[in-house]
Amino acid sequence: VWSLQAPASALPRADADTSSAEGDGVHSFFPHRFSEEARPEVFWYWWEATPKLDEATLQFAKTMVSSLELGRDDAPDFLSVSLSATDRIGHGFSPLSREQLDNLLQLDRELGEFFDYLDTQVGRGRWTTMLTADHGVLDSPEDLVARGEYGHRITPEEIARLNGIRADAIANPDKTAARKKIVSDLKKLSIIGDAWTRESLEKSQPTDSFAVLQKRSLYPGRFESWYSRDGVEFRFKPGILNIPRGSSHGQTYWYDRHVPMIFMGPGVPAGKDPSRAETVDMAPTFSAMLGISYPKDLDGKVLNAVVRR
Repeated sequence: VWSLQAPASALPRADADTSSAEGDGVHSFFPHRFSEEARPEVFWYWWEATPKLDEATLQFAKTMVSSLELGRDDAPDFLSVSLSATDRIGHGFSPLSREQLDNLLQLDRELGEFFDYLDTQVGRGRWTTMLTADHGVLDSPEDLVARGEYGHRITPEEIARLNGIRADAIANPDKTAARKKIVSDLKKLSIIGDAWTRESLEKSQPTDSFAVLQKRSLYPGRFESWYSRDGVEFRFKPGILNIPRGSSHGQTYWYDRHVPMIFMGPGVPAGKDPSRAETVDMAPTFSAMLGISYPKDLDGKVLNAVVRR
């Protein structure tokens, strides 16, 4: 059973507990009971979308610290921990759901206990941590509409239209012409922000900022969208999701790219730095904090607001 632990005073920060756009559309409220929401053979699939996943992960991280004797000598040790319940719960219930609120409060408590453990095992002032995320997320279209903003979940009819465009392209033996027609047909749809052939993105130096971001997302042999295998990339207009419930990410908009970066440890000044930072800055910043060299051709830079020199 996943029972609500968030105090009543925190609940106004989240959406109402019942929504047809959360979970499976039926079990969208506390308490969440495995026996009511999933088949016996998929227990772990259900369990990993609860705060228990991160609790177990941090217990395992404590075991790594003790069994490997991390932080016991002068050689720096690096421990990477992936806490994934926030991702799974966000996908299933959306970022402003009561489930996500409860998850984040439980994660905050678990992190506090883990940091206390590091103080005990490694020593206060002998460890530093950085917290970040691999992506952002779009608020659910229902939340956007409630705030007077644009939000839309694509309909089955729109999905059929997208699939039809691809089917037409597959049937065309002239693949160059097929790619161009996909781009042309996509641009006629009201849900599409823009579309490009992969070839045009790879061979040109785009000036449009979204095209630049889309080009940076390309990787040979890796496909991410409906039409990647057909040589075409596209983006939806802002506020659009192509799933029936919950939320997702994967677009080039700010809300999908913006993540927090939090450094905490001895010598890290308190406060908020307004200058631009990227997740690739983590490695050179940690290197500078440790006083060790790093390859100068890294994409990242040292965040001077974090490192006192």
